[in-house]
Amino acid sequence: MTKTRHVEEANGATVSTPKKPKHRSPNYPVVGLEKALERAQILLTQAGTQAIPVTLAHKLWDYKEGLGDQNVAALKSFGLLEVTGERDKRTVRLTEDAVRILRNAPDRDRLIEQAALRPAIYKELWDKYGQMLPADTVVENYLVWERPEGKRFLPSSASALIADYRATIAYAKLSVSDKIRETIDGMLEEAAMPEPMTRSEQARQPQGFSSGAARSNTSWSEVAPAGYEHFPLLLRDHKGILRVPSGMPKKEFELLKKQIASTLNMIEATYATDDNEGEE
Repeated sequence: MTKTRHVEEANGATVSTPKKPKHRSPNYPVVGLEKALERAQILLTQAGTQAIPVTLAHKLWDYKEGLGDQNVAALKSFGLLEVTGERDKRTVRLTEDAVRILRNAPDRDRLIEQAALRPAIYKELWDKYGQMLPADTVVENYLVWERPEGKRFLPSSASALIADYRATIAYAKLSVSDKIRETIDGMLEEAAMPEPMTRSEQARQPQGFSSGAARSNTSWSEVAPAGYEHFPLLLRDHKGILRVPSGMPKKEFELLKKQIASTLNMIEATYATDDNEGEE
C-alpha cells in the first residue's frame, strides 16, 4: 500500500500526495562469522542439537525480538541455523555444518571457508574483489553508488558490512596475507633446518667453520610497513621479499607478472650471451 501525506493548501483545502518511500539498505548479516559462531555455541551448549522455539533462542542470547531475529537471519545466512515455521511459531535448529565446526571436526577449516561466503553479499564481494580487498573507500563506493538502484547501501550500513566482511574473511583465512602466512610458516620451518654441505663444499670452507651451518645467513623481516604486503621469496641459497601495496587490484598483479616475465627473459638472454662468449 502506498503511503500518503496530507498537505494543506493556501485556500484551506487538504490534498493527499504520495509519500516518498524511505530508502533502506539490502539485507546483510548483522554480525560476522566469528560472532555468529559464538551465538551458535550458546545454542549448542544450552539446547544441544534439538529444535527450539525462536523466542527461546532470543532469550538465550539475551536479545529482544528485533535484534534476536536479526541474529537468527545472520546465522541462517552463514548456513549455521535451520529455521522452520512462521513468525512466533518458528523453531530453530543448528545445522550439521555448525555442529561439526563447533565440535572441531576434521573438516572444520573447510566448513568455515564455505560458511564465510554463503551470505549473498559476501559472495558478491568475494567474486568482485577476490583475496585482495581494496581500501574501504573503494568498497563503500561500490556498495553505495555502483550497485543497481534499489540494491544500494546506506553509507552507515556499508561501513558496518565492510568491517564484518573483512573480519569474516580473516577468520576463515581466505585473504592473501593469511594464505601466504600459512605457506611462509611451513617454508620457514624447513628453511630453519640447515642443509648439509657436500664434501666439496666443506673442503672449500675455512678451518673451524661448522659444517652444520646454513648455506645462507641472509635474513629478512616478515613485518610489512603500513599499506604494504610482503611476498617472501625463499630460494635455494637466498631469501628476498617482493613488496606490493595492500589491496592491489588484479589488473596490477597481471602487470607485475608481465614485468617479472620480461625481466626473466632479459636475464636468460644475458646468460645465454655470457655462455656463448665463454665458449668462444
